[in-house]
Amino acid sequence: MPIKSSNLVKIVLALVIIGTTSLILTQRYGKEANTSSIKEEPNHGDELNDRLEVFARTYGYIRYFHPSDESADIDWDQFAIYGVHKIKQTKNNEEFLIALNELFLPIAPTIHISSQPRNDEILIEEIPSNAVLTMIKNYFNKQKKYIRDRIYSPNSDSITLFEHTFQYGDNIIKRQLGNVHISIPTILYASLGRTLGSSVESEKKFIDLKNDMDKYFSANLIDYDNPDVRLANVIISWNTFQHFYPYFDEVGIDWNGQLPLFLKEMNRLKDGERTYEVMRKMLAGLEDGHIGYLNDTKKAMLKLPISIKYIEDKLVVIGSDIEDILPGDILIKIGNDDALIQFQKLVDQTSGSRQSKEVRAAWFSVITYDKFETELTLNRKGKIIKIGVPYNPISENDYKSFHQLFEDLVELEPGILYLNSIQPFPWEDESFMNKLLNAKGIIVEMRGYPTNFHPFLQRLTERKLQSAGFNEIQMLSPDHAASNPLKNWGWTLEPIKPSIKGKVVFVTDANAISYAETIMGIVEHYKLGEIVGESTAGTNGNVVEMILPGGIGFYWTGLKTIKHDGSQHHNIGIQPTVPIKRTIKGVSEGRDEQLEAAIKIIKNGQ
Repeated sequence: MPIKSSNLVKIVLALVIIGTTSLILTQRYGKEANTSSIKEEPNHGDELNDRLEVFARTYGYIRYFHPSDESADIDWDQFAIYGVHKIKQTKNNEEFLIALNELFLPIAPTIHISSQPRNDEILIEEIPSNAVLTMIKNYFNKQKKYIRDRIYSPNSDSITLFEHTFQYGDNIIKRQLGNVHISIPTILYASLGRTLGSSVESEKKFIDLKNDMDKYFSANLIDYDNPDVRLANVIISWNTFQHFYPYFDEVGIDWNGQLPLFLKEMNRLKDGERTYEVMRKMLAGLEDGHIGYLNDTKKAMLKLPISIKYIEDKLVVIGSDIEDILPGDILIKIGNDDALIQFQKLVDQTSGSRQSKEVRAAWFSVITYDKFETELTLNRKGKIIKIGVPYNPISENDYKSFHQLFEDLVELEPGILYLNSIQPFPWEDESFMNKLLNAKGIIVEMRGYPTNFHPFLQRLTERKLQSAGFNEIQMLSPDHAASNPLKNWGWTLEPIKPSIKGKVVFVTDANAISYAETIMGIVEHYKLGEIVGESTAGTNGNVVEMILPGGIGFYWTGLKTIKHDGSQHHNIGIQPTVPIKRTIKGVSEGRDEQLEAAIKIIKNGQ
């Protein structure tokens, strides 16, 4: 991560379905948008599920790529919920096609949804002399959001999106979804500030659609006891990742297959109780370490006053604010639940690399939203101990690494300093910097999230340092098309004199994620010091914020990060030059084998 830093009459509709929607434009189709990436969909044994799947895919194409005025003027989250409601009322293919057209034609009058493919011409009566072209530009604004904007050309000849030039009729999305053929233009003409293609009738239908949506929401709540909301959550989130997630090549998931699977699983729920669990399972397959546990944003997290780590196939206490719970104690039960079984369940529902899953599952093993105390069962060298402990509100310190031994700059041995990167430091303070400049060696704590730590790196070299590449997808075509180009950007660090000359060793593990991995990637590439411990999380690239209807909120990785040499970083991370794992014996004895190894390297001058 770089420095901190939304009726037609049935007989008429039947004609639309059988043939093609009559449009007012007259040019041939040009290039298509990734038309071969989705083939005819298999039957999943559930007609309603299949219809919801077709609705979902059509929804994503129009929401993110169709530039009509109406598309810009609809609440797409609410439309997903209402659309699910309408599709669930259909009983056969004929009713389904009518419903699709009733839902989408008022928003996108120039599209085609039919049981037959569209012919290869779009008819237009006349192009106004003042007409221009318009497209949707989806881009990452580096402030935790993907932005959907319409762009316009200076004239009607061509339009440029991300330095790629298109003409009217190019980049049309044509798909066969089961027995349904869709054709969605991504470029429209606009005149006098309005897109062309709508009619008096379609404008009336758009008003009627919005009124019908208002009536629905006046009678139905947006919460997870509403099954329409639960299914809409699957549809909205699936489409977001389908078009914008940058790591499908790395994780190898059949994301197309996840849509019918989780529509079906969500549809089985009788109430909203397991909504979060289903969503966690769905997103776990993306293997994205930035995807946190999805929770109702109205609920506050509470935490047990201990920290645990998965060591030697056991859950081991590595930090405790309870006098009667000691480092090295093995956690057996939390209340009546087997701690290891619950931990593995959390691992399975967590997104990210294996090392990242273990770190985060350990964290969430001691988190609750609705308890105030519990009983812990622990094994201390063969002796079973039971103790009641409270859940406490989470403090800022709870988010910091429990590996750290010291808050400030500390001399561990003569000439060997420990620098905790998780803490802010006065880099401009002369006295502080003199300690670093005169040290024989410096051990940098990087088993957590650093605070403005790049000034330290600038003292380790006399040459310019460049971060690894952060790549933004330039969205020309849907369905995470391989042809979509990447725009690379990063940041540069200028050296600061005088340089630190002592031996520097970085201690790290999978607690290091995102910005911490940017730091460690620079260390790795420029060989700024030995790296002791375990691999980092393997998750980097600015996060995107997402809030779904009903209250689920989470982040995901919006930029594709690769290492300096062009190799894969995602799910691999920065590897230690000196691999050292902590042991139960070491934790019980109050030792930190990784820190000890770092001290040894400096003392031996390795």
